[in-house]
Amino acid sequence: MALVLTMAVSLQIASYAQSAPTSKDGPGATHTAVGARNPDLHDGAVQLRFGNPEAGIRLTRRGLEAASTTKEQYSAYSNLCAGYILIEQYENAVQYCDYALNIKPNSHQALSNRALARFYLKAFDLAQADVDAGLALAPQSRSLNRVARLIRDEVDPVIPEVQVEHETP
Repeated sequence: MALVLTMAVSLQIASYAQSAPTSKDGPGATHTAVGARNPDLHDGAVQLRFGNPEAGIRLTRRGLEAASTTKEQYSAYSNLCAGYILIEQYENAVQYCDYALNIKPNSHQALSNRALARFYLKAFDLAQADVDAGLALAPQSRSLNRVARLIRDEVDPVIPEVQVEHETP
């Protein structure tokens, strides 16, 4: 099961551009330095990506407490959803995907993660609805297409027909 989870879970790496003026640029000038504005949120995403879901969840929850923008909140909720899927706490995963989708309703990543969590909760109709909504937004999404195949295989499995020929004496 872990192989399927890591192949299908979508993560948001929380790195943001920061603007910082320098004294020689004059008033109102800014420069962009790419880096993590919310280190816990960033480090939590990295831990999740590298297979340390418990540490990823802990850091992401800390990052959520310090989130100063809706973008950071969305990333935290989305990554918490993914983290809870990785530790097989699917009810928690659905809850955090719902929070992410309240902020960004057209997120195919959050829809994909929620579909996967719902799949493991055996809520196949709800999972399929999330897949359909996500594929309408991102038809080429590999994670959504993987979840769609999981649902199809569970709901409508291919059963080979075996015919045994009997020889008559």
